[in-house]
Amino acid sequence: MLACKHLGAAAQEGSRPQIMVLPPRKADGASPPPLLMALHSRGSDAQKFAPYWQPATETGIVVAIPQSSQMCAKDEFCWDDEDRAATEVTWAYEKTRDSYRFDPSRVVIAGASQGGRIAITAALKSDPFQSRGFIGVVPAVRDIEGSWS
Repeated sequence: MLACKHLGAAAQEGSRPQIMVLPPRKADGASPPPLLMALHSRGSDAQKFAPYWQPATETGIVVAIPQSSQMCAKDEFCWDDEDRAATEVTWAYEKTRDSYRFDPSRVVIAGASQGGRIAITAALKSDPFQSRGFIGVVPAVRDIEGSWS
């Protein structure tokens, strides 16, 4: 049991946030496309989550899918530490902004389950960036009062 804890701690120590960006399939070129930032659910990752959001690229939207560095199991990630989640979502937004052209006034943040809760909180607080709205797919919202304080 101790060996498992040691291996888990070592894996977590080496884990870093990642970002997967799906560029728009069609773009008019005249104006920058909107950005949809989609946060995976607890126990998922960017690779598994991407197919659900890929169709948005067909309409000319840049889709950015951050992957948390917080491990909850082997090859499974979560957003348990919300302060760390906010830091990692900020990092993903900045990394996307630095590498892809999009209209910062047309950003929507989305997420499923635990990612949905993080997305809703971020959108309502306008933190870590300003968004036009949110999409929460079965958001894991238990303590509404605690989430907004």
